[in-house]
Amino acid sequence: MKKLVLLSCFLGSIAFLYAQSPQTISADSINSYEGKLVTVCEKVVDTHVTKESKVTYLNMGHPYPAQSFTLVIFASDAPHFPYDPAVYLKGKSVCITGTVKLYKDRPEIIVNRPEQLQVKE
Repeated sequence: MKKLVLLSCFLGSIAFLYAQSPQTISADSINSYEGKLVTVCEKVVDTHVTKESKVTYLNMGHPYPAQSFTLVIFASDAPHFPYDPAVYLKGKSVCITGTVKLYKDRPEIIVNRPEQLQVKE
């Protein structure tokens, strides 16, 4: 009986971890994943840092305002990055893992730490 309980706990843990794993999706389908944890790979085609609030916007796929989606780095998270994301990531293909949010009907992923990004060389 003890083995059966342990086996059930083990299988339940695996199912929980699997459910929490991000799904890899295409940039074209990102709108369908609002509220979901995903991984998506795309090129950072242009960037913008606001003057007042120092929010960094990384536009993916196409330049603003036709971007596929936007990565957002708030000023409070910028010190976590060992580089300036607006400069270093521009023109690079990256894979991002995060939760998709819609802001004014446009998809975005908020980036809190550099570990969410993988630069594809």
